[in-house]
Amino acid sequence: MDPISALSLSAAILQFVDFGSKVVVTAYKAYQSTDGATQENLTLTELTATLQNFQARLAAPRAPPTQHNADQKAIEELSAKCRDIAADLLELLGGLKVNVKDKGLHRTLVSLRQGYRSVLKKGKIARYEKSLGEIAVQVNGHLLSMTRYVQLCLPYSILRSYTC
Repeated sequence: MDPISALSLSAAILQFVDFGSKVVVTAYKAYQSTDGATQENLTLTELTATLQNFQARLAAPRAPPTQHNADQKAIEELSAKCRDIAADLLELLGGLKVNVKDKGLHRTLVSLRQGYRSVLKKGKIARYEKSLGEIAVQVNGHLLSMTRYVQLCLPYSILRSYTC
């Protein structure tokens, strides 16, 4: 066997061993968990659910129409995107859980399957996380803009009964 082929074969074997170890570690964490999911997925599920609740409160307009309608409209659009992405992420994470009622060999096999699926879905989960992070940054910018506008108008509204 020539050196290049040997190197290629050893690299393929190392990739397989690395992938297999990730699957086994993820499966073991899910198997040992009382909730049927890895701690990372549970944390991500909780954060996504919290973000969904915040998005629902933020999406409901509570203020009368003002000049900062553009920010308000942008926040509502971002909230809709957030809701959709969060729902997709929660559905994906829910599908990666192991049924805690399963016992013995069946649970082991299901854990291995879910570990395999978790490793394959890491990229998709990371894309969802990145999208939610980008939305959060945009929402923060619009909220800052709205807050600044209200702070600038407050002295005028107090002194002159002016409505911003």
